[in-house]
Amino acid sequence: MRKRAIAIALVCACLGPTEIFVDISADFPCSDIQQTDIYVLQPDAEPFAPNTTEYGCVAPATGEIGSIVLVPAHGIDDRMLLDVRTTLVDGTCAPPSSSSCIEAKRAIGYIPHTRLELPIVMHALCAGHACGDGQTCEIVNDVAACVNDAVGCDADGGPCGLATDAGSTSTCQSPMSLEAGAPTYVWSFDQKTLAEDEDSFPAEPISNGDSFADGGVPGCGSYFVAAASQQLAVLPTLSHFRMATWTRGTSNATLLTFSGIALDVVPSSTGNGYTIQIQDITGSGGSYTPSDPTRAVLADGAWHRVEAEIDANDSTTLHYDVWVDGVDVMPSATMQTTLGTSRTFLVGSANASPTDFDEVSFYAYPPGQ
Repeated sequence: MRKRAIAIALVCACLGPTEIFVDISADFPCSDIQQTDIYVLQPDAEPFAPNTTEYGCVAPATGEIGSIVLVPAHGIDDRMLLDVRTTLVDGTCAPPSSSSCIEAKRAIGYIPHTRLELPIVMHALCAGHACGDGQTCEIVNDVAACVNDAVGCDADGGPCGLATDAGSTSTCQSPMSLEAGAPTYVWSFDQKTLAEDEDSFPAEPISNGDSFADGGVPGCGSYFVAAASQQLAVLPTLSHFRMATWTRGTSNATLLTFSGIALDVVPSSTGNGYTIQIQDITGSGGSYTPSDPTRAVLADGAWHRVEAEIDANDSTTLHYDVWVDGVDVMPSATMQTTLGTSRTFLVGSANASPTDFDEVSFYAYPPGQ
């Protein structure tokens, strides 16, 4: 990216420039980079089209993607959100939670008649690690974490940096990639109960050999070890929702179920690792088996993110999407069904083999959406 100025106002040279010099680099080979899009936004604005895009790096040997110079568009007290998105080769940043997308955000303002320097490093570990409003991905204790995106600068010189504090850092990443808001319900299992984090529901007793353990998803505390299906809650009547979990197992068997709609991860008959199934109590539905065995193993001892969106606003046709590690493996699929009436939300093993779950999340869309 060549030096570019994004400006609408002239700067008076007699007092020194009011500007921010942004230098963007990567901590991984530039050959892995497809493009980098830079959005300069007003606070709370949504990205529409990038202000500038660069392909690859200007200095591959050092990992330098490029640099831009920002000057005030409306006044020297302007504040902005800088949103940088690097797309990996053959990937996409739609959405930023895609496993082939690295996003870095910075909330920053100008200091009158001062040239500020803002370095931004695009971290390989942040691929697929999208953060919510007011947060950005950064490396904390060698793992990707969501931290406050506010930038601190020193008017006397020196580079600007993230002004994080102890209360703004969370190393636990939600399995839910939804950008519209936080999950409605979350079961973190950190208290080693099946109670929802806000205590909206009474804690269900564990049974059938289920248990809890420490040291699960990095930064997420304890997790749930399921030997059989276990009810988490009885939820209100819903027609559009998402459910997601971090999961790992040695048998490629996991299960999230709501009102007779089941999301299963089962062994693949083709030998490519797993098959994703989503179906209702009648057995209708769809499935997906990866064709690339190098990407297809969920029973590899690592934590994986499995997520599904279910839309049953149509009384006869259920619409759904399923994601694995941020990749939409079953986009815009449909099946003929209606939601059941039990309204129970369950998590567990599909074949009675111990399967681990953490940060089980459920998002309820507002009625009619």
